[in-house]
Amino acid sequence: MAKKELPKRRKQDLQERYTIRIQGGKSGLVEATSKMDIHEFRVFATMLTMVLPEDEDFTTYELRVQDIIKLFSLKKDGRYYELVRDAAHKLLDRKFVIYEMKNGEEYKTTINLITETSEPVSEINKNHILLQFSPKLKPYLLQLKKEYLTIDIRNIQDISSPYSVKLYMVLKHQQRLGNYKVKYPIERLRQILAIEEGEYGLYGSFKQQVIRRTLSDIEKYTDLSVLKIEEEKAGRSVSAIIFHVVEKEAQRQNEIKIKKQQHNILKKSDGRVVVGEDGEKEPISFETAEVINVKGVQLNEIENVFQKVRKYKIAKATVRQWFNEFPIEQITLGIDHVLSEVKVGKEIKNIGGYINQMVKTSSLFEVAQEQKTEQERKRMQQQEKQQQEKTLNEQVNSLKIQAHNMRLEVLAELVQNQEIKQALIDKFSVGLFKTYYKPSLGFEENIKNPAVAGFMIATAGQLYPERFVEAEQLVKRAEALERGR
Repeated sequence: MAKKELPKRRKQDLQERYTIRIQGGKSGLVEATSKMDIHEFRVFATMLTMVLPEDEDFTTYELRVQDIIKLFSLKKDGRYYELVRDAAHKLLDRKFVIYEMKNGEEYKTTINLITETSEPVSEINKNHILLQFSPKLKPYLLQLKKEYLTIDIRNIQDISSPYSVKLYMVLKHQQRLGNYKVKYPIERLRQILAIEEGEYGLYGSFKQQVIRRTLSDIEKYTDLSVLKIEEEKAGRSVSAIIFHVVEKEAQRQNEIKIKKQQHNILKKSDGRVVVGEDGEKEPISFETAEVINVKGVQLNEIENVFQKVRKYKIAKATVRQWFNEFPIEQITLGIDHVLSEVKVGKEIKNIGGYINQMVKTSSLFEVAQEQKTEQERKRMQQQEKQQQEKTLNEQVNSLKIQAHNMRLEVLAELVQNQEIKQALIDKFSVGLFKTYYKPSLGFEENIKNPAVAGFMIATAGQLYPERFVEAEQLVKRAEALERGR
């Protein structure tokens, strides 16, 4: 018996659906090698928003250019109509390449993205295009049960670099799994981003042109923040990058750039002090200039010390000798030690001689250094403890927020089915919280009430526990972290 063909699905009927779901993991699409320009990605991503969680098979997907313009908040430009059509046709040649181990041997699996495009021949009716996914993508897009990535397309709608989109999805998936410190070898990153051999061959070029730009885009536009990256070396070469990631609220606004003025404070040989800013054209000869500190008062250190001790009949030659033999910290400590005793009234017959003796007493300096080191060690320990506590709290809160957001996403997906939606409303109507539900407002408005949302999630979790497994795992991880304090 022939399989019943599913009806065509139009994006214009799903305009408020912004969610995409794709399979993650080592053998999923998140880290699969795929090379698309940004226009091709937008067409593909629009198709993904039309795949529903309950779908068991693909159908034909109808896209209009205005659907993509609306979904990605693009400016209406006549040229974009042609770009979208060209991008859709180019997707016929695009592939996902997945590397996976089978029976102890690595295999390279290549899957086409789409198998067919179709559009009206008449220029008058040429306002939409029909596309079909490759059937080989079913395990990666349909009936996903675990380790899949769900994202809101609006978090990447302003990004114009395909590298930035791809790395965002990779890091977002890791963050969703509860991994806040993610390590990728350089070669693996190049593979994931589909950077060809010879392209950005030097690490410095790869870091500057690819990594830095993607991290800037991720920070500027998305709900993810990369706090820092660490470079792991093998010998003298960077072999891997470690990303420190956390979730944040998406910022969909232009970045404000503040140019910091840098001042070069110099004292020239004629005694003039020159304060220069970036772009100042007056040439300064460093052969005849002495750099002074930002306060503009750094006199010659020998002269400064000499002025403190000259009244105790210590010659400048003696001070110069101190600087030849001892660090400035030891000299200052010896002088201050004697002067503090003089200040409290201690009787000293030869203050100059005593200062000279204390400056040369290295043990005084060593004890002070040990005390300073111990104080610094304790300060660092306390700071590290506070940072660990802060990081732990952030991780716990982030896991709980992720779990809550994931539950809301699952609930939103479930209520796409009208029967499930009505069943939840019916249960609410006879429960203890029935007074919170206002039939006049409609389901979407009611769900904004935390009490209603909480009850709906709890009820949906009882009816469809398998859909909330990932969220519950995140809650358990948060509880485990709290217990381990």
